[in-house]
Amino acid sequence: MISPRAPLALYHILDAIRDFEGFVGVATAEEIGADRMRRYAAERCVEIISEASRRLPETWKAEHPSIPWSDIAGIGSVLGHDYEDVNLDVIVKLRGTSLGDLRAAVVALLQKYDPESDRYIER
Repeated sequence: MISPRAPLALYHILDAIRDFEGFVGVATAEEIGADRMRRYAAERCVEIISEASRRLPETWKAEHPSIPWSDIAGIGSVLGHDYEDVNLDVIVKLRGTSLGDLRAAVVALLQKYDPESDRYIER
């Protein structure tokens, strides 16, 4: 049975994508690495995206097979457990198409599974 709270994870992903894009902007990996607060903020956004993705029902994820759901879930483990080995180039490369595709999938899922989503997606 799918939890009625499952759509919340989708909103968490959208919020974290927005925040990530704000923190990272057009900065290089070197610029992010030189700013500890910015680095931690970007990494935390990725952790939230990762954790929230694990809370989505498998049937929902199956509707968007082009999204690398297992990689998204896995990056959170790297950030949490292998934090000293985080490659900032990987973090910075998430912006653009990768997060854009994820955002599109999340919005589609919200529109399908949360009938009131239109009021909240672009807040």
